[in-house]
Amino acid sequence: MIKLGIIGCGYWGMNLIRNIVESDKTQLILACDSYPKALERVKSRYPAVKVCSDAKEVFENKEVQGIIIATDPHSHYDLAKQAILRGKDVFVEKPLTVSSRTTADLIKLAEKHKRILMVGHTFE
Repeated sequence: MIKLGIIGCGYWGMNLIRNIVESDKTQLILACDSYPKALERVKSRYPAVKVCSDAKEVFENKEVQGIIIATDPHSHYDLAKQAILRGKDVFVEKPLTVSSRTTADLIKLAEKHKRILMVGHTFE
């Protein structure tokens, strides 16, 4: 069972949450969003899932093995970098970052820290 946290519970984040919750191979430990209405939506559909509004809680949660990032693309680099530096594997919804330089930096960082770094592709 892979224990996951997600940062970003908007439209696409809710699709990812549904897939995590419905899988018998994953468990959603913590869902994070800065918008209270997004967290209310998570709690109403998945009452067993803990929610928070500070991404730091996801990064620091010792149970969380991997972090899914489904936020605004401009935040992907910083969030993924923090996750990798805290020893978490990372799945980032497309695009991975907004520039080839920051993408290359994340790839090198993941390799250095022996972390999985994945980018989402619709229907793959």
